[in-house]
Amino acid sequence: MENLFEKKMSEKRRIKQIYKIKMEESIDNIGRLSSNSKQNGYENYEISKDLISPIVRYYRNYWIKDMSLILLGLTFFIFILSFYSPYATLILTGAFCLIYTFNEDFFMMKYFKILDISNFEIYDIRDVIFAKKYKFINNVILWITVSIISFVTNIFSPLLPNVFLSWDFDFSFLNFVGNEFMPGNEIYAYVNVFLMLLILFLRRKNFI
Repeated sequence: MENLFEKKMSEKRRIKQIYKIKMEESIDNIGRLSSNSKQNGYENYEISKDLISPIVRYYRNYWIKDMSLILLGLTFFIFILSFYSPYATLILTGAFCLIYTFNEDFFMMKYFKILDISNFEIYDIRDVIFAKKYKFINNVILWITVSIISFVTNIFSPLLPNVFLSWDFDFSFLNFVGNEFMPGNEIYAYVNVFLMLLILFLRRKNFI
């Protein structure tokens, strides 16, 4: 069983490396295209779909996937924290900070910085490669909306009937380090999970 798991992990790493190599080859070719255009006195050059596809493929399959896995881990943490503290609402901010650090600009700076081109040219290339990009304004608007919903839910959650934690049961064994487990925050916890999944969905659909 362990060998089978190791084989699957090894195969996944091998496939990821293939994707990365193809992306790096495309980046190198774009660098040559830029250099040749400058030598010939041309400021503009066309980047073919054959060069764009490997970059977008790696970005979606691995860059965004890594972000999604971290967000899911953060979702679980927020769910647990929601039963103990209203600070879970503040942790939602971490999701938007994470999305920001995984936007296309950071991706471009990480993988295109090896080329002998200016930051302005990198941004021009970014606009060609990514038709839909991270939208800061949408991100801020959604952050404010989500924070308000979470905050209001935290206030009213103890007043609402619970779904699964409504029976008469002593939850004191879930208390730890002086933090009391509050079953009345059940709705608050579910809403926070829903909001996190909504954030993830909207990011993957390039709305934010």
